Amino acid sequence: MPDPKDPTDDTIIRRHRSRFVRFSGVGAVNTVVDFSAYAVLVYLGVMPALANAGAFFVANSGSYFLNAHVTFHENGRPAPRTLRGYFKFFSAHALSLILSTVLVSVLAGRIGPLWAKGVAIALTVLINYTLTALFVFKSADR
Repeated sequence: MPDPKDPTDDTIIRRHRSRFVRFSGVGAVNTVVDFSAYAVLVYLGVMPALANAGAFFVANSGSYFLNAHVTFHENGRPAPRTLRGYFKFFSAHALSLILSTVLVSVLAGRIGPLWAKGVAIALTVLINYTLTALFVFKSADR
């Protein structure tokens, strides 16, 4: 019989599968917002690293509310949304902001700023989900 407290047990993966799918759906919407804001800023002449940070701030705010409503809801109710909760969400995603900004800065001159942004998004999605599930909306993980 599976032991839910055993970190090697696949029940952990099964428990998170549904939420990860919803998180990915929210992420798809958020990615469109993020990528669009980034593209507009780059088009306006903003350096790719600064455009990446600006797009992150725009998209992160909407992502917090969407994830509370769609991904980490409990018993049909959205997860609590507070200023403290958003600060935790922002903090958890700051690592991804740093990583994606470094990636965009390094890769933009080699593969172009939009491809660099795509690579950064692909590499940070798992970090975002893990930190969000374990640090921000942990009560939804019971």
